Amino acid sequence: MQLGSILTASPGEPCATCPVEFHILRRSATGRQRHRVKAVLLPVSEADRQQAKRDAVSYLRTLPQYAERDGMLPSIPVEVVEQESLYKFLCAALHDADDPMVRFVGSTDYGLFRDGVVMEQIVWLDGVYKKYIADEYPEVGAPDLPDLEEQAAKK
Repeated sequence: MQLGSILTASPGEPCATCPVEFHILRRSATGRQRHRVKAVLLPVSEADRQQAKRDAVSYLRTLPQYAERDGMLPSIPVEVVEQESLYKFLCAALHDADDPMVRFVGSTDYGLFRDGVVMEQIVWLDGVYKKYIADEYPEVGAPDLPDLEEQAAKK
């Protein structure tokens, strides 16, 4: 049976979500404030991952240091693109805890997310996502290793 037939023949099973809670900083007239937020992680397709990379470059091009000047586009360091891509990727993975059909970070809230998280949170969220995917998709987890006792018995 071909993929299209499989995907249309049965309803499939709903994706499990992975709840996360973390803090977002917000700058206000009275100083910085911390807000505890709840969201859920959902799998990001490869098409959405590639879109996140394109969105990252597009966003970076809106910043003064990477915007077009005199008809020339300044180069963007690879590490800057990778970092921005990770922010955009996490925005694609994070969904509203009450309604997982809705993205947690709306398109107009991206700047608030970007300015409100610290690098350690980004690393943590990425790690939680990777573990969640490994748990939900066993085919991407650790490769099957031969049983050590079985190997020892052969020797």
